[in-house]
Amino acid sequence: MADTQRESEAGWLVLWTESRAEKKVAARVTAKGLEAWLPTVTERHRWSDRWRDVVLPVFPGYLFARGGNGDVHRLLRTPGVLTIVKAGDKPAVLSDTFVHALRHHWSSPESWHTPSNSSTIITCMTRSSSRKGHCPACGA
Repeated sequence: MADTQRESEAGWLVLWTESRAEKKVAARVTAKGLEAWLPTVTERHRWSDRWRDVVLPVFPGYLFARGGNGDVHRLLRTPGVLTIVKAGDKPAVLSDTFVHALRHHWSSPESWHTPSNSSTIITCMTRSSSRKGHCPACGA
């Protein structure tokens, strides 16, 4: 019964990470046995002597972790996690359907760009998921 209840509470949490630590935090979350999703984009950057392909997070400072209310404290104790994005006073939980739509959106080549204001998009996503609506930022 407890497993069934925990599964019904499970969804995707949005983690706010330390600056430029998204990849390390994603690896640490995965090492704890939870699923992490860090959408990335590859950009070509030029240094003074060469060009390099650099993999950057689509939402700098944020990543998604699949879990429920019982995983919140484990996630908060993960080095590099500053907090979990909240809707009101509770963690904002995104549905599997919503995150699947985001994954589908970012998998198409025309979506491979970095949003200009990722914190606004994250806020939009958490608000729309708590209202069971659609995110105007991505249409999901």
